[in-house]
Amino acid sequence: MTARLRTEVAQLSIVAGTRQENTGDMGLVERSSVIPRGPGKGNLYLLVQVTGDALGKEDIHRELIEILSEEYFRVPGGITNGLRQAIRAANTCLYERNLESLPLWQRFGEASCAVLCGNDLYLGLAGEALIYVLQSDRVRLFPPPVTQYLTTSLLEEQAVFPPLGEEKFLRELGLFHCRIEEADIILLASSALSRVATTQEVTMAAQRGLEELTDTLSSLASSTDVSAQLIQLQAAEREWAVQKESRPRRRGRVASRAKKTLAGLRPAEEKRYPTKRIASGVEGVAIAVGAAILAFFTGLPRKLRSFLSWVVSTGILGTIARVVRTSFVRALHGLGTLTKRMLPEPEAVPQPLEVAHVGPVKRVSQEKGGSRLPLIGVFSIICVVAVVAIGFVIRNHSRTTYFSQLLEEARAEMELVRPGDTSAAAREHLHNVEEVVDQALEMRPADPDAVALREELLLALDEVNQIVRLQFSAQVPFAEPQNRPYRMLVHADDVYILDEGTQQLHGYLLDEVSRFQEPAAGATLLGPESRLGGVSVEQLKDFVWMEAGGGRESSNLLVLVNEGSLLQLDALRGFTSISVADSELWVDPRLIGGYNGHLYVLDAREDRILKYAPTENTYDYSPTDYFLAETRVELDSAVDMAIDGYIYVLLADGSIVKFSGGLQEAFSVQGLDDRELENPTAIFASPQTEYIYVADAANERIVQLTKEGAFVRQFRPSRDSIDAFQDLHDLSVNEETGELFVLTSEALSLALIPETQHFEQ
Repeated sequence: MTARLRTEVAQLSIVAGTRQENTGDMGLVERSSVIPRGPGKGNLYLLVQVTGDALGKEDIHRELIEILSEEYFRVPGGITNGLRQAIRAANTCLYERNLESLPLWQRFGEASCAVLCGNDLYLGLAGEALIYVLQSDRVRLFPPPVTQYLTTSLLEEQAVFPPLGEEKFLRELGLFHCRIEEADIILLASSALSRVATTQEVTMAAQRGLEELTDTLSSLASSTDVSAQLIQLQAAEREWAVQKESRPRRRGRVASRAKKTLAGLRPAEEKRYPTKRIASGVEGVAIAVGAAILAFFTGLPRKLRSFLSWVVSTGILGTIARVVRTSFVRALHGLGTLTKRMLPEPEAVPQPLEVAHVGPVKRVSQEKGGSRLPLIGVFSIICVVAVVAIGFVIRNHSRTTYFSQLLEEARAEMELVRPGDTSAAAREHLHNVEEVVDQALEMRPADPDAVALREELLLALDEVNQIVRLQFSAQVPFAEPQNRPYRMLVHADDVYILDEGTQQLHGYLLDEVSRFQEPAAGATLLGPESRLGGVSVEQLKDFVWMEAGGGRESSNLLVLVNEGSLLQLDALRGFTSISVADSELWVDPRLIGGYNGHLYVLDAREDRILKYAPTENTYDYSPTDYFLAETRVELDSAVDMAIDGYIYVLLADGSIVKFSGGLQEAFSVQGLDDRELENPTAIFASPQTEYIYVADAANERIVQLTKEGAFVRQFRPSRDSIDAFQDLHDLSVNEETGELFVLTSEALSLALIPETQHFEQ
């Protein structure tokens, strides 16, 4: 059993080489300094940075911190999904700000998020932000460096994710997980730190403690802007370790408690100008004048930025633009009037004139034609219009040619992928096709050839990634906002659901055509008001359908309630309390399972599984420890358990451990390549199934594996209901009927799955 940990937090903000008290770019949400354990959202630590002028930057930092914290605790489900949705919400906020700003005043950002839950550290990164995990024997840098050695790694050698605010939808962001121990230091840093300090310098300073590390960072960043949040892990007080840890149900607020500052961490305020310390006299005056001139030119860039910010805020640029536009319109109008006046007027019919005197008339000859300037003007205008028209035709022809080339390139790349090929090379070809097709659709979104090629590409991507799209034949929505279903059990025509929001057990029936019967909300079988055999139901933990066998006489639903009570559902008597020996010794009974009448209790905090033999329909015999003495496992991060003769335990990091006869079996998930499990929430296996099924909440899919761990295929919703697996919680499979039951926070769904297809590897 691992020891409880607590945190000590220090924050460092340096702007233009000067230590600042609060720049609004950091936040944390802690219920207490002791790190919570078990299911929940944990403690949250945040750091953001945006580019651009200092004016208004602090307000943007505070807004992004608020969005990250609120969205993380608002999103139901696991930690990884919460980080993903929070970072994408911050990206949307900054992107919408940029749409309303001039190009020169747009801002782009980076964000680093860390969640501590028990001995697990979950990380989320966007942009060029960095997170160091400084341990006694090594330093881990996230995102991991491209080069093998870290001692001289700089920013350009790191994997970089797209910045916040650049794209409407943030497709790529960094999500990582690692284990933490006592004396580790977690460092959330802005990207500027990698430009002034190597990983070796940071590591050596961390070995001398948090105070030395902060002093070193302050010294190294004396000429730049750097922000960092430092979290040191220490052993918690003993009384904290034995307290009962309740699962957090409320979202936290951005911490407003004072920042922890170690002695000597604040450098003395430096004087801006040295003129006050200059000695009197002619020499002192000359030095003072030189210092004043130097100070003036040093502060000139800052004053220039302030002046430009003032120009933008007062709207002068908009006034100038309107004046230029009006002048341009008037010039065109004047040119049109001048052209009209220059054109020759139509000749009028000559009228006879009466002559008052009689005498010889002198004829004056007139030259025909006049000035050629009007004709030249008309010809020039015609030439300009012709040139513009020709340019438009040429440009349109070039775009058409380029569009056709894109489609041909995409089709040629598609032909390189053989049917049934699921290799990494095939995926790479299809990703290249996807980029080209997206570019073509940006040019012509409604082009039928491009749309058809896109549909063909989607089908090919499903095949190469071994994705089976599901159509749901029945669905029950959870309309009430307080509903938070998280566990499901299917037996024959009965479906049972545990709801942690209402702490109720609901039951549903299936009719002959596999549709859920009325009432749509199901029947409430247990709730907080239930009191059975002296047991007052306060918390529903887990349940199992226990088959008869091994001395057990009947098959029943068993429900683990509170911290150590077991209820049994009987068709005639309803729920009754049954005795379980030594249940008062359980510390963290998180999961229960059943096999051949035997009861298995996973005590996560004690890293053990207790095995109970049945006595008729009770468990009065003292349990035995399932693990043999030589078996050493850590179950503190256990998420779910399944038993089919073997015991499979799903851990929060996506790994699965397999046990047989009290010993750990060799087992690893193979064939997922770059599609690893993230934030898994449930595992399903039974003696009646040939495969193992895992609910992968972060990737919104259900993964099918052999019982040796080999990847078979993955199930996702159809594209017209693509969000149906958001906030995935649990699943149940009946391979004989081909039924797949899926439980999310929004609905209970039923789909029919096709027979297993064998893909080429």
